[in-house]
Amino acid sequence: MRIKVSFYPPDGGFIYPNKHAVQGFIYNMLKGTEYGENHDAP
Repeated sequence: MRIKVSFYPPDGGFIYPNKHAVQGFIYNMLKGTEYGENHDAP
């Protein structure tokens, strides 16, 4: 599984706003979400 490291995804984050981009990145990484490739947000 390839994870794109992107702290500011184009949609501003699936769960968290940009001010919580790091937490959002970690959350999505744990969920197995690939930024920029998988837009099936939980």
